[in-house]
Amino acid sequence: MTTHMDAYTILYQAKEQLTDNDHVRQMVEEKIGGNAESFLAQMDENSMRDLAVAGLEAGIKQIRYEYPPSVSKRMQKYYYQNKETLLEAFSHNVKACVTKWDEEAVEV
Repeated sequence: MTTHMDAYTILYQAKEQLTDNDHVRQMVEEKIGGNAESFLAQMDENSMRDLAVAGLEAGIKQIRYEYPPSVSKRMQKYYYQNKETLLEAFSHNVKACVTKWDEEAVEV
């Protein structure tokens, strides 16, 4: 069954890491060096992009070990052909999480 998965479906699994609030929060806190009252104030677009790259690459590295080589090669090819589009979308996810935390901090 996994041999018939397309590369986008597999990359979508890597994206799941970035939509996991706890995972993104951990990456943000590591990036800014601990807890901060306002995550958004400490992060610029480049930092969010760096987090997106780190999340994508971690997901891709994990997928390399979980799927057969033919599927892994298709996934890598898709990733490199569409890297900018994927990073833009994943950066948006990171920004959405950070914005949500910023709003929650203001409410408290």
